Amino acid sequence: FLVVVNVVVLLHAGLLYVHITTLNVVVNASEDSAIVALLVSNNFSEIKSFVFKKYNARNLFDVACSDVCERFKLCLFLGLLVLLAWSQVVGSLARRREGITTVLSQAAIIMAFELTADWVKHAFMAKFNKLDADVYDEYADRL
Repeated sequence: FLVVVNVVVLLHAGLLYVHITTLNVVVNASEDSAIVALLVSNNFSEIKSFVFKKYNARNLFDVACSDVCERFKLCLFLGLLVLLAWSQVVGSLARRREGITTVLSQAAIIMAFELTADWVKHAFMAKFNKLDADVYDEYADRL
């Protein structure tokens, strides 16, 4: 049993490493098309997989909690990428400021896309399942 647990933990750590490496490549890419391609493909597939399914208030709460965890992980990863960029930029103060500003702007774009995709996803899920928006107030009270 311990071997299976260790294998699962190593696989999960490997997937998280791949995720942060992908974010690092996209944030540091010289072309803006890489960031747009990543954001559109990830967010479109997320919206498509959740929107057209039947949900009740309990299932929607689980999806909302999953989105909170996903946003926390994304904030953590983007924060690590900003720290990495801050530690690797050398040169004058203006060059350092420019490098950090670039990474911060890319991170802000990624977070904005993620928040927008989650907002659209939850709006469609609530509409198609005829759930009132007050259900999110109940979720906030629970959390």
